[in-house]
Amino acid sequence: MRSEDNLAAATRTAAAMGLDEAAWQLAVVLRAFYMVRNPFQDWFATSRLGLEAARRCGDRHAQAELYESLGMAYTQSGRLDQAAEEYQAALEIRRELDDPAGEALTLNGLGLLSLRQRRLAEARDAFTIARELFRSLGDAHWEPRAAVNLAEAHLALGAPAEAEQLIRSGLETFRDRADRWSEGNALCLLSRLQLERGQAGE
Repeated sequence: MRSEDNLAAATRTAAAMGLDEAAWQLAVVLRAFYMVRNPFQDWFATSRLGLEAARRCGDRHAQAELYESLGMAYTQSGRLDQAAEEYQAALEIRRELDDPAGEALTLNGLGLLSLRQRRLAEARDAFTIARELFRSLGDAHWEPRAAVNLAEAHLALGAPAEAEQLIRSGLETFRDRADRWSEGNALCLLSRLQLERGQAGE
């Protein structure tokens, strides 16, 4: 049995036994597995269990985490309208709790969703606010990621100069940190920009 299967079983058991804090914490941990492997039915089920457990605990931070998990799950499964509802629920709680770090993460997720929906101005605005929040918090991990996401929105909106500046800045940061996944994502975006400019050799 895989680790996530064991954790999912533990989540169900904890919820059934009234161990609500354990149930929602396990559901949050499972998101890291599910967002890579995409077992959507399990993801939906455990996130809903975790959300109900968090509600019984009265833990608003936990509820925001589980709404965001559901937003990711619905986005990655292509159910975009449902994803928007979950992300908006998470965002309302983040703002109610005055949680700028959580708000920035949720806005980044909403921006990615808006890109998929081709709501490009909304994506640009979400990434802009997220980046500003990350920067104000001194979050050097997420700020360049939000910047490169913002670059993708600029590129889709026909603003390649703004996009390139953000991409190259992000690339420098990712290389300094040996963040190969983020570097690869930025390079893919840069190659798109160069192809649109007719710079096939570059």
